[in-house]
Amino acid sequence: MHKAYGLMHRVITDAAVNGYCIFKWCIFDVMEKCEGRDCGECPLWEDCGGKARNADGFFKIEDAITKKRLASKEAWDAEALCLMPSQEGLIYKEFDISVHVVSDPFEKEPEGAGR
Repeated sequence: MHKAYGLMHRVITDAAVNGYCIFKWCIFDVMEKCEGRDCGECPLWEDCGGKARNADGFFKIEDAITKKRLASKEAWDAEALCLMPSQEGLIYKEFDISVHVVSDPFEKEPEGAGR
């Protein structure tokens, strides 16, 4: 789910509503084991924190470093770390459905409901 409110947002939302299990993983869940590198010098350290030392995946560390260097912080967080969809390109980046969407003030209230 790289972009906020895109196709994958709809697919994931529909799947969750329909009772499907959603599996989420980040780049460190598929990273190859890190051996012989100095963590203090590694560009991935901020996100990795040593997780790759115990990894057993297939994604090459050099490829991850290259991806991180080529991506913006927001794109890296969305695409590699799966933290939240990228807000890049949105007019109102800080828009959050859970905060900014409230019930419709013009919607007719159910019978017997008071204000």
